[in-house]
Amino acid sequence: MLQNIKQPASIYKNQLHNWIEHLVCNVWCEASLVCTAESLLMADFKKLYTKYEWLKRDIDDIYTLCSKLSVASKRKIKDAFIKTNQIEKLCENDVQLVMLDKLPNVVKLKMKPFFENLYKDLLDKKLSPISKMEYYKELQSLNNFINCPCCGYMPFEGVFSKNREDLDHFFSKAHFPFASINLNNLSPLCGKCNSDNKRDFNPVLGKLGQERKAFYPYQANPTNIQIEITLSKDFTNIIQDILVNNLNPKISQKQIKITLKGGEQDKVNTWNELYNIKSRYFDRTQGFTNSVLKKIFKKKTKLGDYSAAIKEYIDEIDHELYVHEHFIQIPFVTALDLQLNNSI
Repeated sequence: MLQNIKQPASIYKNQLHNWIEHLVCNVWCEASLVCTAESLLMADFKKLYTKYEWLKRDIDDIYTLCSKLSVASKRKIKDAFIKTNQIEKLCENDVQLVMLDKLPNVVKLKMKPFFENLYKDLLDKKLSPISKMEYYKELQSLNNFINCPCCGYMPFEGVFSKNREDLDHFFSKAHFPFASINLNNLSPLCGKCNSDNKRDFNPVLGKLGQERKAFYPYQANPTNIQIEITLSKDFTNIIQDILVNNLNPKISQKQIKITLKGGEQDKVNTWNELYNIKSRYFDRTQGFTNSVLKKIFKKKTKLGDYSAAIKEYIDEIDHELYVHEHFIQIPFVTALDLQLNNSI
């Protein structure tokens, strides 16, 4: 993540997770023929169980199937649930993810659709202590994001908007249903980051199946990602075409090289691969190259020196990094400083 996300210290987060943890670990994984699911449910959750027929039916059906499982199979389900919900440890590879195909069939065939419905009904229809919209507004009240904290440039809905941004399942509910309504696994993302790029890819598994680390969306330590831009030698031709010939030349990725660095480089690499960051930042850079060059040239005409013009430009924008893609413009004009004094 480009920016850290502060998570609300909400009692509802724990209550919601406690309901589901108890259902899986202390009801289904303790299922037997001598008692019923209802007799084992937490009192608060039992109110929903008795109120909604679909919820009661599905819980009872799964309970019946689990009552026929061996102790070892139920222990495997319980262990998978606990591991899947340790989101921060999963990001650090401190806990091994348990895949659906390694679990008893009841998980994929019955529990997975149950949790998908639960996510939709429990958080969408306000059956839980907190809805998705309320959680999003709590996040925005605390963080006040202007743009997506992941990519840094896509505009975000504010706290007073009737709409909200996506709440991304960092570990997708399609592959890891046990974490479907864990609020530690839900973080706000723009549609470009979520639907267009990350989709339901496993964040801690690379394209070749290798394990990798990822930034936990709510981690306490800053990610400290640095964006560096290097311009090719022939970029002087681009400068010439824009400032002298008044053209709008095509720019290739060979001419603008973007490097992403950080103290946790392995996580930076995962962030780039998951969200296609370098290519997207190139698109933004080639999109503003023309206008930024002309602004710099105008300042140079006044100040008489490109370096002075660039310094003044950076001074004007560095206090608002996430406005108008300034956080990408600054490394771009810094790279320009190495070329412009000798270009024209």
